[in-house]
Amino acid sequence: MKTVSILQLGDVHYEWTKQKRSIDQKDSGARSLVASQTPDLQQVARAISDKFDSPTSRLVPAAMLICGDLACRGNKREYVETVGFLVDALNLSSKQAGTIHVVPGNHDVDRRSCTAKKRLNPKKFDPLREAWTKKYEDVLATNRVRGTALRSGKCELNLYSMNSCIGCGEWRMFPDALRTEMEAVVQKCRDTGGNVGFELEGERLDTPMFDLEHIRKLRSDIDDTALESVPIVLAHHNLLPQELMRVEIYTELINSGQFRTSLVRCNRPVIYCHGHIHTDPIEIISDARLESSQLICVSAPQLVEGFNELQFHFSKDDHPLGLSVLLHRLEPNGLVTVTDELRIAFTNRGMFVSEDTTRLRDSFESDQSRFRKLKSEYDSKLASPTTDVEFADILLEAEWHGLVDLEHKASIPSNWIVRRKMR
Repeated sequence: MKTVSILQLGDVHYEWTKQKRSIDQKDSGARSLVASQTPDLQQVARAISDKFDSPTSRLVPAAMLICGDLACRGNKREYVETVGFLVDALNLSSKQAGTIHVVPGNHDVDRRSCTAKKRLNPKKFDPLREAWTKKYEDVLATNRVRGTALRSGKCELNLYSMNSCIGCGEWRMFPDALRTEMEAVVQKCRDTGGNVGFELEGERLDTPMFDLEHIRKLRSDIDDTALESVPIVLAHHNLLPQELMRVEIYTELINSGQFRTSLVRCNRPVIYCHGHIHTDPIEIISDARLESSQLICVSAPQLVEGFNELQFHFSKDDHPLGLSVLLHRLEPNGLVTVTDELRIAFTNRGMFVSEDTTRLRDSFESDQSRFRKLKSEYDSKLASPTTDVEFADILLEAEWHGLVDLEHKASIPSNWIVRRKMR
């Protein structure tokens, strides 16, 4: 089997992280109590860098996705400082620019430029874009859908960056009946500056949304790709309401329903990577009328807490079988370890059942068998026997198809016990 790895990094909030402030801790009097427990961003960054550079790294990531909210209050100094930290701490090079995707978050918007009443203002993303452009030319696309094809042999992943902050900071989104009063309040907060102003405009009155033309473009691009490829969409905001109850006027992505319906109707597995909510649920959305629909939403934690590694598994014939999400988290001892691994089989994998898998299904003489015995039964139907590595790959593919369970998989294949799941 073949595996392609991608790293997913959540909200950075570098300014507050550097000050050892928890962004979700609003009580300033309690900060001193939690400061000693604030995770070390440098330690997490070192673990990410090691994935690329360590000689012991088994699988070098093919791409890196950064889910936005690099900054805290959307000013140019923060962007320059944060981008500089990420480039240095993650040991990024210009050679990787084509495989690094970055999207803006609601904390990455220059809201002072959002005063136009008649149109959306793209200049509100200029400070963040300019900070990245000094290092890399094209990792951040704010006014278009950025697409990148990753290929390993015939295995293909298609990455798409989407800006979910198009509507952030826009006064035109305010209700007409309250527009004058709300604009006056927001302008007063802008004039005052500081955290209070941002918490009103950036957290309670925000209007995150996708551009409709971007949604249409993304859907068209996905529909044009082969079913053997896997679409991966990166944006900042969550598509489903978060677990934490929010009672502000605007808190969720305002055209989330339109966007997720478009992706579900692709009727194929689509991966949606996001940050924003500072927790790490993995949620699957489907439509019962569309047999292969599978929108897999993967949320990354704040970067100070760790990162996700997405491993995409392909058959010997280069067909996609499923996704493993490895949760790399910072432990209290200061080490970043894999605390869990979640496996999600793709709904359309049944289209790609190989002859080897079919032959294996017909080789079982009992519901449970040891590796050696089952291999002997399998090889008896062949002109030449398989190697242990080849037969192990056949069993792993059969596991993704739901045909078998494998016990002792962490050991060498000859120690595996194979249990049949389907007759």
